[in-house]
Amino acid sequence: MYFHSYQFLFLFLPLALASFQLARRFGEKGRLGAMLCASLLFYGLWDVRFVPLLAASILINFAIGRALSARRETRGADTPDYLLGAGVLLNLAVLFLFRYLPLAGVEGGPLGAIAAMAAPLGILFFTLDQIGYLSDVRHGRVRGAGLLRYAAFASFFPRLIGGPLLRYGEIEPQLGSGGRRNLREDLAAGLTIFFFGLVKKALLADGIARFAMPLASPAAAQHLDIITAWTVTLAFSCQIYFELSGYADMAIGLARCFGIRFPANFESPYKADNIARFWQRWNITLTRYLGDYVHQPLGGSEGGNVRNLVNLAITMVLAGLWYGASWPLAAWGLLHGLYLTIHRLCAERNWLTVIRNRRWFRPSAVALTFLAVTLSWPLFRAPDFATAFAVLQAMAGFHGVARPQDISHLMTAWGWIAGLLTILFVAPNTQQWLAQFRPVLGSGSEAPAGGRMAAWRWQFSTGWAAAFGALAFAGLLSAASISQNLHWRF
Repeated sequence: MYFHSYQFLFLFLPLALASFQLARRFGEKGRLGAMLCASLLFYGLWDVRFVPLLAASILINFAIGRALSARRETRGADTPDYLLGAGVLLNLAVLFLFRYLPLAGVEGGPLGAIAAMAAPLGILFFTLDQIGYLSDVRHGRVRGAGLLRYAAFASFFPRLIGGPLLRYGEIEPQLGSGGRRNLREDLAAGLTIFFFGLVKKALLADGIARFAMPLASPAAAQHLDIITAWTVTLAFSCQIYFELSGYADMAIGLARCFGIRFPANFESPYKADNIARFWQRWNITLTRYLGDYVHQPLGGSEGGNVRNLVNLAITMVLAGLWYGASWPLAAWGLLHGLYLTIHRLCAERNWLTVIRNRRWFRPSAVALTFLAVTLSWPLFRAPDFATAFAVLQAMAGFHGVARPQDISHLMTAWGWIAGLLTILFVAPNTQQWLAQFRPVLGSGSEAPAGGRMAAWRWQFSTGWAAAFGALAFAGLLSAASISQNLHWRF
């Protein structure tokens, strides 16, 4: 049951919200109990076989967290790390077993059957969130949670399909008595953000998806020329952003309907003027998580150049494997690690100081960053290295230039690309549209839409109500035929 399914939109969500409102009369326990029941029901409707896995993960990590908290209170900050290490290894073992076993090439037997099985819904999210929780408890950033609050946090269904990654310390205060302050505002803002996301996915990402299909086809990739190769890769650049940010918006909107604000996950990443800022805006919670729980524990940027490169390479390979169990994705992450290394060298040695204040510098930097990211997408989307390299060779002109067999198809593709790139580079993002309603935790990397765009900020008005109705109607019409071709079952 996806967020865009009519069963979810017209049955599950209304009943979940109604139950939540009724349960609020019984205080915090009633509200959290309703959230937990809705989340477990959502998980069971997806695949009831994995409900015991989710429940066991929550209970085991809760127990480890309580033990870590008790040991810290009695023995101080110098408590040995073996209990945290055991908890992390246990979580990683479950994650590897259900998601990354195909990388080991296991075939046949019980392990082969698990490798062939679809990964449990949200296993990356609820597993990594809980690893972060254990680390935060161990280092005194949060205290051991109560069972009901912890279970509501770990199982909360809005982020199970498309994220974002959550931190208990950010969500826990919202689970208490102040969890809902303004029902009218929460529902209005939440549903608006949700339908923004639905339109991004159903109309924009799926609308351009057919033009990017050759990236995923080994046979088609071998016959691309330079024009079609750039066409399909630019089409995918648009598709992947609207796909992932659309799911993130749907999750943020749903959570807001329950009075919970999630952190931002996408903030106009293609407007970034260097690759480091791109990663500060692209899948923001993943970047933050890898920085805090992988890169820093490895030593961060301390030590020699070789150590720094190794730490960054490990972190970025894991960033690639986040999206799926394939070696091309690991190579995609490693390529971005190379980009980040080049950027760091330029920054450290002030190679760009002379031209940084020139009027043309920032537009050129944005274009160069976008080009570098676009060149990496064949590795991200292709099913194997041969397909990715065939596309990259075609983009470099090695396959020559061929007369398009279908001019109208090519022109339509470029019409879509031009339109979506205009939205990506010119239009405000979701956080800017709804800035006055604080749609996400934190202030975000960008200011609210200002100047002429300030008049377009979302607000309570007849005009915006009509626009929202049209937006919701368009999303609902397209929801039935929504594609799942890019959806990774985290």
